[in-house]
Amino acid sequence: MLILAMSATGLFSAPAMASEPKKVTVDQANLGKLPPADQERVLAIADRMESITAIDRGTLTPDERHALRTEWKDLRSEVNTYNRRAGGNVVYISTAGIIIIVLLLIILL
Repeated sequence: MLILAMSATGLFSAPAMASEPKKVTVDQANLGKLPPADQERVLAIADRMESITAIDRGTLTPDERHALRTEWKDLRSEVNTYNRRAGGNVVYISTAGIIIIVLLLIILL
């Protein structure tokens, strides 16, 4: 995945006075697969996401938080587009999903 970051719910449900901001990491292997213009855009998105995570959201008004949340979602969708272009695919399976799959396998086998 090009950019690994916390989910939007984790971002905005964190306490206002977090000890240290979360880091946004860029997968260099997938980044190298993109054209130079796209690489610059991905790095710019990563910088903006880091600045968003560093913001003290406790001092923001609800409208500012909503605008920030909307910007975060837009950046995430753009990151996912670049990730698909670079060939990075990620499948997330929840814990409950794994338990259901294991139970079905036990019952069927």
